[in-house]
Amino acid sequence: MSHSLRIRFEFDMPTSAVEVLSPDHDSLERMSVAPGVEREVQVDAEKPIVRIHLPSGRSVTLPWRADRDYVVGSADVASGYSDLGTGAVRRPELVGGPRVPSTNMRDVAVYRRRREAAEWGSKDPKFAWLGSMYPAGDVASSLDSTLPLQATWQPPVEERRSIDGNETSFAPDRRDSPYELRVELDGSVLVVALPGMLRSTFVRVDDLDEAGQLVTLRVAAMTERANTLGSYLARGDYYSAETLSEWATEVAPMLACKREDPFAAALAGYLLLRVSRLDLMQDWARNLADWFDGLPDGCVIWAVQSLREGNRDAAAEYFLKAADRGWPVFMEGTRILSEGLRQMGEEGLEHLRRLERERGGSLIWNSPFTGRILEQRGERPVSYDIGYESRA
Repeated sequence: MSHSLRIRFEFDMPTSAVEVLSPDHDSLERMSVAPGVEREVQVDAEKPIVRIHLPSGRSVTLPWRADRDYVVGSADVASGYSDLGTGAVRRPELVGGPRVPSTNMRDVAVYRRRREAAEWGSKDPKFAWLGSMYPAGDVASSLDSTLPLQATWQPPVEERRSIDGNETSFAPDRRDSPYELRVELDGSVLVVALPGMLRSTFVRVDDLDEAGQLVTLRVAAMTERANTLGSYLARGDYYSAETLSEWATEVAPMLACKREDPFAAALAGYLLLRVSRLDLMQDWARNLADWFDGLPDGCVIWAVQSLREGNRDAAAEYFLKAADRGWPVFMEGTRILSEGLRQMGEEGLEHLRRLERERGGSLIWNSPFTGRILEQRGERPVSYDIGYESRA
């Protein structure tokens, strides 16, 4: 007997994959649910299990409801350490020297979850503490410009530095070409390619005593769904990412009108390649490659699509075009491009070697964006955590 099940996300939830399972844990239905949206499905189970796969990487199983009517907010999926209210957030204080006050990974994790949620819910009074971190006027202009963390954008983007100097935030202008962010800390240099259409970005440094220093870079895409899809793809969670295939088929063709975010379209292309839905791609990936010269990802996506459709000449042409433009913005594309050039033989290898010479450094393979460590000369180790901002 079929039963109706409804699930609705409150506006403080991130877009997430939702899975409905039988009591024996067989998957009955999978879908994505966006904030403020209600989805209804018919399931052949008396007591189905509802599980939410959050973009942060956590999975939450909801308590059984006899009426099969689920209304889910961020409080319903919060973990034991991620209370997002005012709580015991350590208030930043002006430090007297260049050394960042030491902390531990648990403090970092708690703060990071609250900081990301505050970015998305900045109009909520319970997140007012975030505003106090970033002074304005005379206080802002008097902050020490020699604090340890330096973040420089190309093209330039105005920064807002926190009162303790541990963190700096940005609201980049929208542009069709990627940004390049250079982060310098105690002799270590990181360069990251970032999408040209971002909601916000922040960079933070935390001192972990003997473990060295941790640099956190968090990026919020222009839309919730792009943010969620990017998080899934970066973690290799293609099972959850596949629930966004319907959105991917909507966003990418809008490139024909040049109205859509080309970086979101690139994410959509990588998803459809990963789940082998060439039937949904048509030729919009070629438009992405030909219309946006500063975005190597479009060439990578069209090269793979061409190869799978049997057009090896077009695949080779666009792999080489991608290499001439530089590393892709997304690490997914950098992996594909590296492998594609290697499989092309000597011509491809020559392009790969030139790319590595001109844009060298150690690639950070677990980053969602192409990040390269150019130097690491400091006395203490520096590690990097790069990802998308998430509400929950």
